[in-house]
Amino acid sequence: MRMRPGFGIFGFETDNSPLTMALSEKVLHRIAAEPRASVFAAHFSEQTEWHTVDHEHHCAQLMVLTSGAASIRAASGHWVLPSGRYLYIPAHTTHSLDSAGGIQGFALYLPAEVDAALPNRIFAFQGSSLMLEIVRRLTDLTDLTDTARAGNSERNLVAVLIDEIRRSFDMPLNMQMPLDPRLRRIANDILQSPAERRTLGQLASQTGFSERTILRRFREETGMTVVQWVQHARILLAATELRNGASVKQASATAGYDSVSSFIRLFSRIMGATPNLYKG
Repeated sequence: MRMRPGFGIFGFETDNSPLTMALSEKVLHRIAAEPRASVFAAHFSEQTEWHTVDHEHHCAQLMVLTSGAASIRAASGHWVLPSGRYLYIPAHTTHSLDSAGGIQGFALYLPAEVDAALPNRIFAFQGSSLMLEIVRRLTDLTDLTDTARAGNSERNLVAVLIDEIRRSFDMPLNMQMPLDPRLRRIANDILQSPAERRTLGQLASQTGFSERTILRRFREETGMTVVQWVQHARILLAATELRNGASVKQASATAGYDSVSSFIRLFSRIMGATPNLYKG
């Protein structure tokens, strides 16, 4: 593991070995357990599944994946985190994380003023392309040796980050990942390519389960049918496209819908708002 110290901001990269993964998790949780006056930004890349026990941090956390998918559990609900979706976790919130295979992304541990400026609850949202660049820039600041410049840049970026989070929409999608590894692999494949059309038989062939077993077990473990899971995954993808400037027609096509009117109805039913309200 390579640690890169900076001015109130730290980043790390791993070599993806099981030992390094365990060490990186301990480092993250040790640093995040301390009250912070500045940002701790971590870039992580794990080739194996990552699972944590229930834990909490003394500072707020903002997480986004750039590859892979994970699920986060807390007393108030379950959240699925596919690539491009953000999750905000307030300070002192007990939670755990389970990834569906290898994941890459960023975790920001934020100063107290950020926590005070945002709602005191977990919420998920589709961030803009600008937000991802802010996250990357906060991580890149670890390379600066000019601490005064780093501190000024951090304060400016955090102010914009708060504005971007505030203008993002809470997404009422409590998609729970299956516990069974074979079903979780199906769910992850759907999240990676939600617009791809798959038959139930094709999904079942990945697991060794019968189609009937897939239907029963998937609903038992996620609270959704396979069709509902696909619909929610497609709406997640469409919301990301909208936040990044796509038109409703473009977002509909990217998410795999031939009918824009059908897409608008489904989006409005799941999200509680029309697609136009989610445009970046």
